[in-house]
Amino acid sequence: MPFRLTSMLLLLGLSGPLGFASPRPSNSGGTHSTGGASVIQHVIIMMQENRTTDNLFHGLKGADTANYGMNSKGKKIQLTPQALANKYGLDHYHPDFVWMYDGGKMDGADLIPGDCGTKCPPNMQFKYVTLSDVKPYFQMAEQYAFGDRMFQSNQGPSYPAHQFIIAATSAPSETSELFDAEDTFGVGLPAGHSGCGAPPQVFTKLIDPLGQENLIMFPCFEHQTLMDLLDNQGLSWRYYTIALGYIWTGPNAIKHIYNGPDWHNVIAKPKQVLQDIAKGQLANVTWAIPPGKSSDHPHGNDGSGPSWIASVVNAVGKSSYWNSTAIVVTWDDWGGWYCSNNC
Repeated sequence: MPFRLTSMLLLLGLSGPLGFASPRPSNSGGTHSTGGASVIQHVIIMMQENRTTDNLFHGLKGADTANYGMNSKGKKIQLTPQALANKYGLDHYHPDFVWMYDGGKMDGADLIPGDCGTKCPPNMQFKYVTLSDVKPYFQMAEQYAFGDRMFQSNQGPSYPAHQFIIAATSAPSETSELFDAEDTFGVGLPAGHSGCGAPPQVFTKLIDPLGQENLIMFPCFEHQTLMDLLDNQGLSWRYYTIALGYIWTGPNAIKHIYNGPDWHNVIAKPKQVLQDIAKGQLANVTWAIPPGKSSDHPHGNDGSGPSWIASVVNAVGKSSYWNSTAIVVTWDDWGGWYCSNNC
């Protein structure tokens, strides 16, 4: 099964078949060598929300980030700083990506609307997060490995992105040429009414090979996932998430998982991953979706995302799992922010 991560990513704590050992976090904030390589027995995948490399890692040493971007009028716009816990969000549906991408010119970010009405700051899409707000991310990116030229597998919002992270696809079936392209619509707060347990009037939009979104369907799919491959090999997995019916809960959209015995591996308590690490109960593969306030989601986070990620990394670092664990941190979509070589 091909597997492509969305947006940018960090790789931490790798020490295994790749033949090198990583420094291990310590209580004092320093590091010391683990002194050798071992086989990777545990993988932790953490998915944050709605950021680009230019927005979140602006100025990172060695990374390809931009100081300026072009808008749709051919004008050069300087990127300016703002807080991680900013007060507005930007649209990031598939059409927004198409406008921004503009056939590879990357000059349509200014066409993406925001939810700030008359209070939108000038050039609101051309922003980067102040370094002091994301210092733990910079420290991890500098110490371990960082992918700065990652284009997301789907060019849209969270619901399909959280399908790709568990199955490398958002197709409704094994043989379909269509893909889920958007979040869910149709009832009250759609984000809380997603997947196979949603009310019958809920739907999502499908995109065809020509890029058209003319078809809709109930947001419940049936195809193989990484979880099935793990089950077939007798390997354990858990998926920690904010809520069972939420658009960030990938297994919620897979019929045989939602209706089968594997559903007990989906845990609606993100911070339980810290308890399970401490108790020596870490699964072979773990998906750790953040608490909402720690998600980095624009107009919805409180700035605690870097601390959340660091808490999981440090918990592994203080445990017996460090020498045999790979940690992957990625962001589900570009969130509407300007991006140069990464979205």
